[in-house]
Amino acid sequence: MFEKEKSDILKNVSKYNKVIIYGIGAWGKRIFTWLEEAGLSNRIVAVVDNDEGEKFGELLGSFRICKLVDVHVRYDAIIIASIVNKVAIQERLDRYFASFTTKPIYIFICSKTAEKKFSAEEYETYLRYLQSRYSKKKTDFVGITKDDYLYQDGDPRIIAWYLPQYYTFELNNRFHGTGFTEWTNTAQAIPLFYGHEQPHIPYDLGFYRLENIATLYRQAELARKYGIYGFCFHYYWFSGYRIMEQPLKMLLENKDINIHYCINWAMENWTVNWDGGKYDLMCKQNYTHNDVEKFMNDILPFFCDERYIKIDGKPVIMFYRISAIGKENFIDMLARMREFSKRNGFPDIYVMVCDCDNFDYDVTCLGADALVQYAPAKLCQNTKELHIEGYIDPRFRGSIRDAQEMIKSKRYLNEVASKEYYRSALVGFDNTARRLQFTSFILHNMTAELYKDWLKNIIIESRSIHTSEKNYVFVASWNEWAEGSHLEPDVFHGYAYLQATKEALEECREL
Repeated sequence: MFEKEKSDILKNVSKYNKVIIYGIGAWGKRIFTWLEEAGLSNRIVAVVDNDEGEKFGELLGSFRICKLVDVHVRYDAIIIASIVNKVAIQERLDRYFASFTTKPIYIFICSKTAEKKFSAEEYETYLRYLQSRYSKKKTDFVGITKDDYLYQDGDPRIIAWYLPQYYTFELNNRFHGTGFTEWTNTAQAIPLFYGHEQPHIPYDLGFYRLENIATLYRQAELARKYGIYGFCFHYYWFSGYRIMEQPLKMLLENKDINIHYCINWAMENWTVNWDGGKYDLMCKQNYTHNDVEKFMNDILPFFCDERYIKIDGKPVIMFYRISAIGKENFIDMLARMREFSKRNGFPDIYVMVCDCDNFDYDVTCLGADALVQYAPAKLCQNTKELHIEGYIDPRFRGSIRDAQEMIKSKRYLNEVASKEYYRSALVGFDNTARRLQFTSFILHNMTAELYKDWLKNIIIESRSIHTSEKNYVFVASWNEWAEGSHLEPDVFHGYAYLQATKEALEECREL
């Protein structure tokens, strides 16, 4: 496995005397091993990670992981040790070296699509696929169910992550243009190869606006109809400044919207490219000691809502990307949050931490209660890369991965260091609409049946490891349309993924 990639890396590294490995994930470790085995480790001068990394000072081989700014020796080339994030890393490096007279050579892992030549027949096949995408005949379309889901004892409670970026607000107008919403990106995607399912066009709810209260009513109705217990709203809060809070505010004010919910504090920076980095900032996460009281006062009205999700009477709160504020700040913050909740009449809070950071330890050491696997953050990176046959847009520089191989091998049931954890299933992932078409990450060959198999297996596991009070399973996502990840119906598949959710719940009762 990876023989071509290994050959390319060794061939490129042999041209240079001083090389940096940028990236400490699976690819960084793999490349380091290759260079050691080939007797080329003497060419390595440093191993670096991005500025938000948590592994600084730890060892990879004989090298202490550091930031690029800390490397004080001359270097000729940088190996970008990532396929998933290679474009983002290159952009980050370009900005870093913008004021330099010379900059090092970048060495990539992947092959270059642009070098491939396509026949007229391959191009014609692609064109026919484009035409078929817009034909009226949609063989995979699943209609709305006639039999609503009815909860039974032993069923897990399924929570779907919810993105609130479907209405206009000043910050997006300023950075993305007046009138921008998530639909602006979603509708402009195009298929890049035969079988590439783009664009994603909504069905039933249409191109909704979240200032319209009728949208929330219909979303809640659809969710209940198919067995979705609640939504986990991504919550964007920056030292008291909030964005995209309007849907949650409307939900709180309208008690007859019949859906449970909780909050996931998205703690990373809010950037133009939606990558959580430190460049092209729209909102920076400048955490201070005084933020705890302000944040808890902001969300207290939600905690007091009967619909807010609680475990053993404790309001559930989730945290995404805690590395943005650091471990010590996070530990201190949780302790004071717990004190606040008790002062306000709750037995405590129930804290879940998303595994988008590298947690090779039990998160209880941070003061959290459990880890929750956020499928887009980790599981996609463990998939096998696909080499598409036939025409593919020669401008494409992203990554295409095989959903079928990953799901059939049940790699999503990976071991985790935390004793208490929650799984999530993924309905799909393809951020072509967000990544300017040609630098996207595409989880290909995804189907509703594969998603259902994934969901059934984590439902069975959840039932075996959790009490009924803690029997929760997560799904990514309810409405991440620009990332190709949505339970909400679309014009090509209809209600297929919602139907798969309902069937998974019902079929697991017999297992």
